[in-house]
Amino acid sequence: MIILALLIVLFLSFGFHIYFLFQYLFKAHKKYLAGFINTAVTNILIAILIIILLVYRPELIRGINPAQVLWVFSGLIFVVTLGIQINVFRRIYKTFKDPANYHLNFFGKKVLNGDAVSKFDVFAFFGAMPFLLVAGAYFVARLVNYIMYHRL
Repeated sequence: MIILALLIVLFLSFGFHIYFLFQYLFKAHKKYLAGFINTAVTNILIAILIIILLVYRPELIRGINPAQVLWVFSGLIFVVTLGIQINVFRRIYKTFKDPANYHLNFFGKKVLNGDAVSKFDVFAFFGAMPFLLVAGAYFVARLVNYIMYHRL
């Protein structure tokens, strides 16, 4: 169980690592670079801790249920990508509600400005969609299987 917990912490740390990488690439602030370096060091230390634990206690490997690990990770991916989708949708919705982002076209119709929605929001929304669908479908299917038959 401790290996599963360490793998989840490593997975979350890797997610933050990717987050800081993208934030640094798009915004170029030093705090994101520092976060990127800190998560890199954290990832290495957690991986070394997992390796040391598995070298000295190899019976921990036999205690890992791969179906359970896959189900937990798919649930984490599902929750994270759902959070990304909700966050992006909220930003886009606020943009649509702001009248400053609209103008009148040649025919007198109110249209949205081309730069009202950032390219990053569009990329984040559509880039996270496949992960949300695949991980969410796997997670929900395994959850239903667990509820109905009491096994993963």
